[in-house]
Amino acid sequence: MKYSFPFLIISMLIMPSATHACCNESAYALYLTTGEIDHNNLKLSCCENRNLFQRLFFDMTIPIIISYLIGSIPFGLLISKALGMGDIRKIGSGNIGATNVLRTGNKKAAAATLLLDGLKGFFAIFFASYFSNGDLVGAAFIFAILGHCFPVWLGFKGGKGVAVYIGALFGLAWPLGLLGCLIWLTTAVLSRISSVAAIVMVAALPFVTYLLLDRYLFISLLIGAILIIYQHRENLSRIAIGTEPRIGST
Repeated sequence: MKYSFPFLIISMLIMPSATHACCNESAYALYLTTGEIDHNNLKLSCCENRNLFQRLFFDMTIPIIISYLIGSIPFGLLISKALGMGDIRKIGSGNIGATNVLRTGNKKAAAATLLLDGLKGFFAIFFASYFSNGDLVGAAFIFAILGHCFPVWLGFKGGKGVAVYIGALFGLAWPLGLLGCLIWLTTAVLSRISSVAAIVMVAALPFVTYLLLDRYLFISLLIGAILIIYQHRENLSRIAIGTEPRIGST
């Protein structure tokens, strides 16, 4: 008889020590390879049980924590200060992303911010894939965006997450990243509004992923899209009343 991961955690937390019903190394290996636990292997010492719980805890949380920390690096703020442009949070929208850096008039700084923010998403997926054999890339996708949008170092006030989203797409599957760029560019050309292009892109890609890849990534991309659309709530208000700035407008 086999049980899933939640049963494994419950077993380790609540089974009394007198029963010695604890998980061993073979149960851990079986979970890593199949995602299931054989109940027959749950009969060793509680010391081994605690060691298994610690290994599972760190194997699952370290990639997520790393993803958040990578996402939380405020490259826009660091670049603007390094170039003597001051605190980027005190101009424009107050965000730390490339669009707000561009409002300083420094196109190179904005391009560098865009590239580095994209790389945050890419490397969050890369490290999660390395440490978890690909099992936690969906969670890493979400937490990299969370780190950018709500960085702990800046009082949880960051950017809007679009560049991180695109970079993470390239980490998941480069054709998906290219498709995201294509959707953004096409919508930007037609609407001449950057925020509209971003919202259309993140809204469309979860469903494209569902059709072409798998449901697991669909859920992750959908959560990421909700986060980014939430970060664009002020843009949506301006779009509704026709005051959202257009690309190239002064």
